[in-house]
This record gives sequence, structure tokens and C-alpha cells, in this order.
Amino acid sequence: MSKKILAVMSVIPGNGAKFVATNLAKLFAEDVEEDEKVILIDFDFDYPYLASGIVDGDDSERTVDDLFPLLTEVLEENVQILKDLVVETNVSNVDLIKGTKYAGLTKFIQPEQIQWTIEAASEIYEKVIIVISASASNVGTLYTLMKAEQMVLVARQNHSNVEHMYDVMRIIRQYSSLSESVKIVYNYDSAVLDIDFSEVFERSLVPVEVVGALSFDAAAVDNKDLIEQKRGFFQSKSVNQRNFNEVYEGLLEGEDE
Repeated sequence: MSKKILAVMSVIPGNGAKFVATNLAKLFAEDVEEDEKVILIDFDFDYPYLASGIVDGDDSERTVDDLFPLLTEVLEENVQILKDLVVETNVSNVDLIKGTKYAGLTKFIQPEQIQWTIEAASEIYEKVIIVISASASNVGTLYTLMKAEQMVLVARQNHSNVEHMYDVMRIIRQYSSLSESVKIVYNYDSAVLDIDFSEVFERSLVPVEVVGALSFDAAAVDNKDLIEQKRGFFQSKSVNQRNFNEVYEGLLEGEDE
């Protein structure tokens, strides 16, 4: 499996980017070699709650607020700093950089702090999965888009998503340098709504590929399907287990095995 930086973004807050990212990290972690790992990074500074349910112990209090002030221009130093400050999750081979404790105060975060974090994580981890917000004012979003090699956009089948989709695609087009299409994951509110995104996709001039659809579950906020489940991906067989596998396979297409 090749190294890669993935950016995961919701069209609007609450679509489930953190839920999708957390579960994808679990699948990627099952495929890495014995000495390789996956990291989840929370650069959604407006809603910094990524993977909160799969960490425990004293280490769970460490966040990007502890990491950022220590970073320097020296990559080797940043690698060691990151190793010291990452949070180990209770999911095998998955580490975490937790989001800020100061939600919404993005003006205090510097672009180089985002850049240095991503560069250091890329040195250590096989897959770097970064959750970002759909906001051009979020420095974490802009610099992650510049660095990401794959973009996963989480949408829901409702009119609010249609209204915001074009603006989100404009941000992606303006700041990303992707060589492949944006991967779309639908996290459905309802399977009966007749919502068509094709016109928005055509107007945006951004190549897109739908890689899967998840059955909406109001109880599956962020990562609850992983909490306290030591036996496997989900506690019991579910449609979303199959659907996540479909999404995962879609993301793997074209990679060198």
C-alpha cells in the first residue's frame, strides 16, 4: 500500500466527515504492514471532535494546542515532537492528533504549523487522514488541500447540501492540486429523496467520482460504531460494514499494491 495524504471534508457541518474518516482509518490500518500505522488529524477548528470516542487514558488530553507551539523549521525535530505528542487510540495501528480546545479561534493558528505537522506525519505514517472544514477562512483547510493527494467529500442527500456544494467545489478547485478526481461519499438522510448533484458537479469543473453511499444512522455520530468494539469493525454485521468496504475499495483503485 502506498503512502498517501487524504483530506476528508463535509459539504456542511454534520454530514459525517469525522465518522467516515474514523472508520476509513480502521480499514486502512487493517491493511498496513506490521511496522506501519495510520494517523487521524483534526484540522476542523470549528468542530474539533474527531475520534473522541476511541481514546482513553491521560494521553487523551493532548491536542494540537500542545503540538503547534513546539514545531520548528527542522523536519527531524518535528518528527520527534509529533511522536511524543500523538494520542494512541484503542484501535490497532491508528494514532490521533486531537483538535484544538479553542474552537473557532483559527486566527491564532499559523500556516507553517499546519504545513510542518503534515510533513512530519507523512514521514512517520503510511496513511495520513486529515479532517477539515468547508471554510476558506480555515487555515487548516487551505493548507491541507494544497498537500492532500486524495480528497474525500462527504455529502448528504438534501437540498442544503445542493446549495452549498458549488461553493465547496470552488474552494477545492482553487486550493487543491489533486491529480485525480474528488471522491464523493453519500451519507444519506433518506433513501427516498430525489436529489441530483450532477448539474452542480458539471458547473464546478471539478472531476468527481462517487465511491459509495452509507445508510444514515442517527446514532452513528462520529465514531460510535467503533467504541468498545474489540471484536472487529462493527459489533454486528450491518449494511454500513459492506458500504464502508465499498468506499474503501473505491479509494484504493489505482494504487500500487
